Amino acid sequence: MDKSTASASNCARWLPGKVSSETALIAELGRSPLAQAARERWIDWSEPARGHNLQQVVSNSRFLILPWVRIRNLASSTLALAARRLPDDWQARYRIRPVLLETLVDPARFAGTCYRAANWIEVGRTTGRGRQDRDHRCHDLSPKIVFLSVLTVDARSCLCAEVVP
Repeated sequence: MDKSTASASNCARWLPGKVSSETALIAELGRSPLAQAARERWIDWSEPARGHNLQQVVSNSRFLILPWVRIRNLASSTLALAARRLPDDWQARYRIRPVLLETLVDPARFAGTCYRAANWIEVGRTTGRGRQDRDHRCHDLSPKIVFLSVLTVDARSCLCAEVVP
């Protein structure tokens, strides 16, 4: 399987291990949005590099700790563990090694405290238009905070590398 084949199907539910014999949390990771202004500014990559290397960015689209679970530091500990395990697990499954993990947090509902505690970087906010607004008509409906977790020290250089034809 080459990178183009894998990137078309790299959406998965992924949990780095059970916390107990009962389900305590749910995490969903998958492909990143094609365009994310705050992420693009942080990476500072060219359009050809973005087109080729976007598959190395994984989106944490769901992270839920069930309300009855009361374990101190569970969220930040799980996010840190996920960031450590994800590159190897993802590469084994999809033959692509991710170098960056991203997520969006709704500041009207959450502060992103667990992401900050797990050393994620706040890089900006979305415009709030949502992924369904293909015509760019709706802005400021629900802007989200964009957080990134760097999975390797050379993430930016990996993502900015352009393919030589």
